[in-house]
Amino acid sequence: MRRLLSLVVALVLVMGTVSVFAVSADWSGNYYVKYRSSSVEVGTADPAYTTYMWQKLELYPSFTLSDNVKISAGFFHQQFWGVGRLVGINSSDFITVDPGGYAGLEDANPLNQTVNKANTTLGVSAAWATLTFMEGKLGIDIGRRRNAEWGTGAFFGGPFAPDRIFITYKTPGMGGVMIPYFIYEKRMSNSITDPDQNADQFLAGLIYLAPGKTLFGLTVTYLPTGKAFPRHNAGVTLTDGALFAADLYVDHKIKTGFGSVKPIFEVVYAAGKIADKDSHSFGALPAYAADFHADVLNFLLKAEISVDKMVTVVPEVVFQVAPKKGTANERYLNFWGVNEYAGTLYTVGNIFNGFTGGNGLLKDVEVPSTMYGKLDIQLDLLDEMVKGLGANVYFIYAMPLGKVKTSAGDFADSDKNTVLELGLGVSYAIDQATTASFDFAYAQTGKGTMTAATVGGFSHNLNQDAKYIYFGADLTVKF
Repeated sequence: MRRLLSLVVALVLVMGTVSVFAVSADWSGNYYVKYRSSSVEVGTADPAYTTYMWQKLELYPSFTLSDNVKISAGFFHQQFWGVGRLVGINSSDFITVDPGGYAGLEDANPLNQTVNKANTTLGVSAAWATLTFMEGKLGIDIGRRRNAEWGTGAFFGGPFAPDRIFITYKTPGMGGVMIPYFIYEKRMSNSITDPDQNADQFLAGLIYLAPGKTLFGLTVTYLPTGKAFPRHNAGVTLTDGALFAADLYVDHKIKTGFGSVKPIFEVVYAAGKIADKDSHSFGALPAYAADFHADVLNFLLKAEISVDKMVTVVPEVVFQVAPKKGTANERYLNFWGVNEYAGTLYTVGNIFNGFTGGNGLLKDVEVPSTMYGKLDIQLDLLDEMVKGLGANVYFIYAMPLGKVKTSAGDFADSDKNTVLELGLGVSYAIDQATTASFDFAYAQTGKGTMTAATVGGFSHNLNQDAKYIYFGADLTVKF
């Protein structure tokens, strides 16, 4: 009897523990099925076609163990339908979450490696502990943290982020919430026993958020590297590098008689040495007997103009300032596109993903600044006619602001590195969690040369004098 009573008590305790643990658990996630088909016709060559389908399931559980401790994680399953291709549409990062379509050679999403593009039965994308103090105002995250969409930083990839220690302090301010934060990250190469192949990153920032009204974000980062720190997937060695970068983002929604207007501004700046002259190679570019320096200054001007229950018009202009002219001992690169630094889930188009501000990789060669303009029109009135129905059309035009100049004269056709893209999208929200969408896009590039090492890296995965056609279909379930 005593043994039976002990067994009952133990069972009650276990059930109680499981119940408490279950009540304190929170699950969220996404499920995607994507179909992609594209063709590219370069000059007079026959078109090349790519078609594939894949699925991905993402699960993000979090367990609140006490008022001050929470454990979070991320798991995923991904699988190709058909022959298991490992190539995508103008990009090799079709499965991993890439917030900005990184357009340069100097850094890449840490997950853009072959192992992350293959079929995965069960993968772990994140695991971290959150410790809170001072009634929740002070927070410390330790581990591989899945970040919010904004403010992940240039070297942190997308929502799937590298290991770091993340400190935040929340305080009310000016009708919203002020969130200063500090991140320390230790990057180690494959050779964990060689400190020369390590890098440290220090990032500090300030976010002010008034929900539905204002977002202000400022991030400043400093990245010193060891004597032989290799960047992911680029074949680049940073010898005693020391990079400084900053990003400022501001948007503010203004209510009007017809709806609302939200102007958006962002500026990205970076300087410092990123590679020593002793580097054996620099990405796909040949070795140079010169130091490489960041010379980044990019601007974004954007507005969301909404007419209630009718239409939302989103004009956007981006300027990417050319870097300094290369000298015998120094080379300068503007390798970021605007919005790539902040880590927002941001894309320019379905085909054209943005470009860099130019690379002064050759001695005494002056590359031009670049720009693109985009106009996106979202037909909100369709939702009034059929609940959940939406559509948008967009237009993009990108161009260099001049020719590449050399000591021998202007580089022929370098001002014809243009991109024109037109797109149409239709979506239907089956319910609050499930959306089906269809996208079509056409792009035409100019006849200018598109070789990064020659004319400054204007293009992003685009061919010279080419026609692109894109079709995509998506089923997205968020829970």
